[in-house]
Amino acid sequence: MTALFVIAALLAVASGYFLWQARTHRGRKSQLLAVETMSTGELRTYVQAAADAAGPGAFSQHVELAGVARPGDLGLLTSELSGTECVWHQHKVTRRYREHYRDSEGRRRTRTKEEVVTRHRTQDPFVLRDDAGEVVVVPTTNVQGGRKVVSRFEEGRDDDDRTELTIGSFKLALPSSRGQDTIGYEYEEWVLVPDTRVFVQGEARDDGGRLEVGKPRDGGQELLISTRSEADLLDSADQGITQNTRFAIGAGVLAVVLAIAGVVVALVR
Repeated sequence: MTALFVIAALLAVASGYFLWQARTHRGRKSQLLAVETMSTGELRTYVQAAADAAGPGAFSQHVELAGVARPGDLGLLTSELSGTECVWHQHKVTRRYREHYRDSEGRRRTRTKEEVVTRHRTQDPFVLRDDAGEVVVVPTTNVQGGRKVVSRFEEGRDDDDRTELTIGSFKLALPSSRGQDTIGYEYEEWVLVPDTRVFVQGEARDDGGRLEVGKPRDGGQELLISTRSEADLLDSADQGITQNTRFAIGAGVLAVVLAIAGVVVALVR
């Protein structure tokens, strides 16, 4: 009987989680549908109209743009792990290690754990270019769908007395607890190379005469930069809503059935 109630409670929690996931996907879909995609030419027309009416620096509006990524004023960037020429890059290094502990009965145990020892992404502006012109994008967030160019795991060695890892231009000071407890390091890197098609949703603003798109200052929405089209993002949101709603209903119904079964068993006894 107790087991039935425990399982029912776990299923109820799972149902709530799936409902939350469905709500998250629904929010993403609403955010995409709330703004119409425009060209950079149309955007500059609105900026000029705002400047004529209220002066330079007055324009600020949530926008959607689609085009290809091109280098910004700093030119091409070079990723730290693979040395790939790009307009944006991100890397992450994860340490995998053995942790020794004692269980509830005092027995010595060992388990494998992971810790992210470093994570970095560039925020250097790049350019989004379409048939009508170009606009600067400030990537203060992750680029969804960036190309993964590094994904490898390197095992550590018990006799490894290094205090620093060096890969290309990347250097990392090793944590003090290594040696036999460190299993190894996983290296991952993502890049956005020139001429990749991107979809951007954010806040366009005339910042001192410089038109740029970045993270909305009002906090109501997040900056979105994706290599997928808006149509693909909407399809993904719809799938997330449908699947998680079905899982939520299924888990909820099963939780009710098991709870009722538990009550019946208790009454019979």
